[in-house]
Amino acid sequence: KSRVVDAFASTTNQMFFSPTPDVNAAWDTANSFIYADNPISGFAALNNALLIFSANGFERIIGATPPPNSDMDRAPVAPVGCTDTRSIVTSGPYVYFANPQGVYLTNGSTPVSLTEQGGIDTYWRSLFSGYVSAAPAPSSSTWTIAAGYWRGFLFVSVLNDSRVLQATLMCDVSRRAWWRLSNIKAMCY
Repeated sequence: KSRVVDAFASTTNQMFFSPTPDVNAAWDTANSFIYADNPISGFAALNNALLIFSANGFERIIGATPPPNSDMDRAPVAPVGCTDTRSIVTSGPYVYFANPQGVYLTNGSTPVSLTEQGGIDTYWRSLFSGYVSAAPAPSSSTWTIAAGYWRGFLFVSVLNDSRVLQATLMCDVSRRAWWRLSNIKAMCY
């Protein structure tokens, strides 16, 4: 909707909206913001909604005018989250994202587990054997889950906190068929 949305590290569950039509103009950070339920790990823009991801789930915002005088409505969608922004990929009406429990597909409603439907959910979780999800040192800030989408195929690379490749996988999304690839150590696509 011709705006830039950002969440700053110092305000982990607060998102700010740029002015229009000039997104380079000074932002009204005192009034033009919305709070999310949890610390924000990423965004995905769809035609009819903005998805806000956290490690614990995702929410959606519909509407076009941010505060003040807002017509926006924020609501939780699912308790399935995203731990790495680099895993969020938008293609057409779909958003793909990942966490240590699986790789998911959504159109802004209930997510579908591509790893479960492809029969690799146990293998996927085994890639994260050294992953720590709780404080004081969660691995979500040091592990990499990077994804990219090309011609119907989703590519996902997992690197541990030492940047050692755990696996790079490719999924034929239409068939939910997965392959393991070698010699690809991607931190982003």
